[in-house]
Amino acid sequence: MMMDTGTSDDTTLETASFPSKVASMSSHLISRGEAEDWAWKDMKFLVYDDYAAKLDGYDSDDEDATLAFALRMSTESDEHSTTKLNVPGSSTETALESEPGPAAGNRANEAVHGHHPSKCTTCALCPEFPKKWKTRKLRLFKPFDTLPAHEICSHYVAISYCWPTPEVDADGNPVEPERSYTIRELDGTVRKSRALDDVLDRAIDVAVDFGLRMIWIDQECLPQPKEESSEEQKKEQQLGVQAMDIVYNRARLTAGLHEGIITNQAQMQALELLKQADLSQSIPSIDVSFLNHVLDFFETVTLDRWYTRAWVVQEALSASSLLMLVFRRGLGISCSYHYTHTRGQDEMSSCNSREIPSDNIYISANDLRAMVRLAKRLLERDFTSFDQALMRVDDRPRTLLRRAGPILRAAEDLHPLLVDQDPRKPVIWIQRPHSYAFRYTVDAAAALTLLKTRGCRDQQDRIAIMANMCNYGTRLDTRSAANNDMLCAGLMALALLNGDLSILVPEAYIGHTPRAFEQSCSTLWPPDNFPDLINHMVIRNINQHRVNALVHLTDQGIGMQTCLWAVEDELDLSPIKYQWEEDWKTIKCLEVMVEPRKGETDAEFAERQRQIGIHFSKQAVMRQAVDELGSKRTPLPADSPVWGPIRSEGIRVTQRISAHRVKQMPIMQDIICRVFFGVLRYLTNLAETDPRASSLATSIWQSVRVDMVGTRDDLPDEVDEGFFEHPDIVATPFKTLQLDLTPDGTYSQLWFIDRIMEFGTLWVGRYVSDDHALPLSRINRHDSSESLQAQESENDNDSSMSLSSKGKQVASTTGAEKRRLESKIILQKQRVLQFMGSMLQSTMATGNDPELGGAGRLVGFAHLVAMAQMANREGDRAEEQVRKRISTFDVDGTCLVATPWNPEWERLPHADFRSMSVCWVVEPVIQPGVHGDGNGKSADDSDQDFSVGPNDEGKASRAGEEMPTYRVLGKVKGLWQLMDMPIQRVLFT
Repeated sequence: MMMDTGTSDDTTLETASFPSKVASMSSHLISRGEAEDWAWKDMKFLVYDDYAAKLDGYDSDDEDATLAFALRMSTESDEHSTTKLNVPGSSTETALESEPGPAAGNRANEAVHGHHPSKCTTCALCPEFPKKWKTRKLRLFKPFDTLPAHEICSHYVAISYCWPTPEVDADGNPVEPERSYTIRELDGTVRKSRALDDVLDRAIDVAVDFGLRMIWIDQECLPQPKEESSEEQKKEQQLGVQAMDIVYNRARLTAGLHEGIITNQAQMQALELLKQADLSQSIPSIDVSFLNHVLDFFETVTLDRWYTRAWVVQEALSASSLLMLVFRRGLGISCSYHYTHTRGQDEMSSCNSREIPSDNIYISANDLRAMVRLAKRLLERDFTSFDQALMRVDDRPRTLLRRAGPILRAAEDLHPLLVDQDPRKPVIWIQRPHSYAFRYTVDAAAALTLLKTRGCRDQQDRIAIMANMCNYGTRLDTRSAANNDMLCAGLMALALLNGDLSILVPEAYIGHTPRAFEQSCSTLWPPDNFPDLINHMVIRNINQHRVNALVHLTDQGIGMQTCLWAVEDELDLSPIKYQWEEDWKTIKCLEVMVEPRKGETDAEFAERQRQIGIHFSKQAVMRQAVDELGSKRTPLPADSPVWGPIRSEGIRVTQRISAHRVKQMPIMQDIICRVFFGVLRYLTNLAETDPRASSLATSIWQSVRVDMVGTRDDLPDEVDEGFFEHPDIVATPFKTLQLDLTPDGTYSQLWFIDRIMEFGTLWVGRYVSDDHALPLSRINRHDSSESLQAQESENDNDSSMSLSSKGKQVASTTGAEKRRLESKIILQKQRVLQFMGSMLQSTMATGNDPELGGAGRLVGFAHLVAMAQMANREGDRAEEQVRKRISTFDVDGTCLVATPWNPEWERLPHADFRSMSVCWVVEPVIQPGVHGDGNGKSADDSDQDFSVGPNDEGKASRAGEEMPTYRVLGKVKGLWQLMDMPIQRVLFT
């Protein structure tokens, strides 16, 4: 099921009109603060309705208690017939009175938290769900109405499930399933449940199993307005939609209700064994039956309907490590697997006692992820691996092995691996009403990758879903994209308004490389033409506040803070080529890619692949191919004698560094380090005669370095003579490098070494600025209030240790202390910005102006103000330091390159996107009435001066604002220093 982005054949957006449609969506901003306020004050929960038990002395759903009460009534005298009885086993033994005392509160806390009593006054007001019978009576509970100053309570289970498919009779008329649950509303009225009995049965089962007393389920706890419903109900439903990530992030547990049922005890035992297995210990060789049971289960999971719903992926992401997958328990199936999790002082366990057996089997999402990974490793241990095909090494059935690969890959995609926060690194986090715990986050590219195969009843809800997944501060009204032809534009606008440029990166799309599609390149390429081909997945378990770039959408294009680089000549690095070229070749391997020919059957294609494999596995052929390719990055030519009897049509042979081999072979890691640091040392020595070399070395280092090695945070920021004496660079150089993987399994940043080995040079660019940078007073027309500027100026003064006076402190210090301070400037600035984000997020008033965009945008604005103040204080010195910066780009001649500023990419550890094609080759656009032909082309396209300065003519005027305007010609890779937010803003058409 592909995501409907409104770009099907009948509604294709014309490329020329797409920017204007994106810009039009920026007029539909709404406040995130109001939704956060709702999540704090207006959330309602389902709890056990013990009203009848308190009134009558028993619950009519409890058959034993009802019978006992009837017998008691028939034998007692009339004078005692009206006495309320505490029937053994009834809810009145543990139910709380209307005005619970301390003892009742203590009993409640012990029931909820087991052996870890809590002071949660919210939970003390809720009765336990019955453990001896299945109740059919529930009521809504709103904590804020009872305790207006209540603490943030997370002791509830949030239910993640699929809404039922509408049923119809033989005549096509809708059929409503029977519902036996009753829900008591806050005003005391009673209604039939909206959720199905099966969903509520399983939800209560989960609550009982984990000792929780509150349930959140959207169908019951949120209004479900219809066309004729009140505006108040519609507004509350919209607020709930915009705060759904908070609901699931705060929950003590999220239960993902799967349809899969485990009916085979042997399969259950296989799963338990896999869960408990440890590769560090001796594990018997897996047998066919074990593998079959595991694969059958994984296959069932991958086919579950739960993974087809768009809302579910947002719920699962927000739940983070507290997502529990709930499977149906077959008759007679026993399970010894139990789940225990501790958050703070609270411990939650699935071992709670109950008298009726649970119908559920629980496997946490983290455990399932580990089980899939372990199954793959066990297979690799017992079978050899050749690319993505498992090859048989004994007499085990080939058909069994053939099915293992696809199933395990599909299971792995359900819950992708995480980029984790190193627990040894400091994290700044302030708990606040709308954010209770750490959460997984994604960028727009990953969100759309996850959503493209998920269905959604109301397509415009995808805008809210993506905003929740990415934890955006700036939000759009989902109703603005009710028409499908605006959905793609709405998703694009949402990402850009939050400074998320991930959807503009070519490598995030299947089959799209910058060089292959240069002719169709534009600012909004590739998503303007190929939105359904997005395929980039990184889920981060790194809790960092988003610092927004200040993006402005116009009918002409996108205005954003940008660094400009004039690439004017090559730097000669031929000594590096001559010294290391042969060593560099030794770590490369041949890559042979074969495409099916038109009309070729699967059997014919497989046979041709086999023949090609045999041919290129010959030592003589391999040596000949390596010699002919040399250090070139281009494929083997079609007329090469290396092909021999093989037709070259549809075959691409290249050389690459296999990251998998590098990880397994320390000698390869050593060669990479010797070449990499050899380049930096050569540039450091070259700086004596060419000042550009030193800055280039720092640009390369900052684009590849890690933030910390172990607990040490003193890796130098800049490359100088003392750089090479750092203990980590001397002892463990490979650990100081963050080399990002490409989809084909090589390292993304090593292109610069390949260029040196092929040409002996690198094209370098110097930082340039434009004299028409937007004045600070007009950086954002919505952020110019005096109070806001005063608040941010105060924050900047408090944070000057990082942003401006930090530099002065370094300047006034000498010796070892100076080096210690200089080495940590980047990380300290990051921590200050993170602290600013936490403080702003925790103190911001809710219901704020939607155009302020939340804390992320305010921190971005504060950052920009700080940069301007530092420039004013330090004058020409600061500007001169920036102007001396030199970068390198993967281009083949002189050009002008723009690096749009994205705060997510200008931090350590850097996002993998920073090593992709995020640098834009641009040309100035000459507007009518200036100079040129009036069609947006320069007067002389064949001989352009790419330097930018006081005489630059590429300007666009709009509403009295002037920004230099540029057309994007291509997108390439680059290596540049980590940049603070630039003051200059550029319009890209």
